[in-house]
Amino acid sequence: LFLPPKKTDLWWMARILALLFGQGWADEVPLGHLEPFGSWAPGEAVEERSDVPTPEEFFKTYSTADGGYGRPVIFRGAA
Repeated sequence: LFLPPKKTDLWWMARILALLFGQGWADEVPLGHLEPFGSWAPGEAVEERSDVPTPEEFFKTYSTADGGYGRPVIFRGAA
């Protein structure tokens, strides 16, 4: 009598075959795994300004720059 395998049985069979043929899931550690968030990427330069731009300049230069993702800026002494 043949019984169809359960989903968990198929998962374990695939896992065992992957380990036997050297394609285990634990062979490669993903970039940045168990490291501080963002530590794998190089830092981005941040512009510093001592003046405050006009609303139009801020919107065009910083808010919608880089394809809509924005650009970092520090306004020293603005507050």
